[in-house]
Amino acid sequence: MQMQLFSTYSHLLTEDLSIHRRDTKPGAVAGRTLSNLDFTAFAQRKRLLNHLRRGPIDTIAARRDLNIMMPAARIRELRKAGYLIRTSRVAKRDDLGREHSNVAMYSLCLVP
Repeated sequence: MQMQLFSTYSHLLTEDLSIHRRDTKPGAVAGRTLSNLDFTAFAQRKRLLNHLRRGPIDTIAARRDLNIMMPAARIRELRKAGYLIRTSRVAKRDDLGREHSNVAMYSLCLVP
């Protein structure tokens, strides 16, 4: 079942950026580098996955460091693509020092 999901959604993580860019904005250049200024869901998934391969990330850090405003949506898409990502809840402070008691912390457990 998991492999079937991966083959169904593997286009979400295609290495060649010019392929399957269903969420490309008008005027976007295919094949450009993935920077934090690329707001497409594809680029956000790539940034998030690259970070998860190095270690866990929480919602606050994903928004601040990766410029992903809705990390939960990108995590859901990665899970649909077959990636096993564990979510735990932690207490964190944001950049303004406010305490948040139920922040999602994501870690990559299995790569398809």
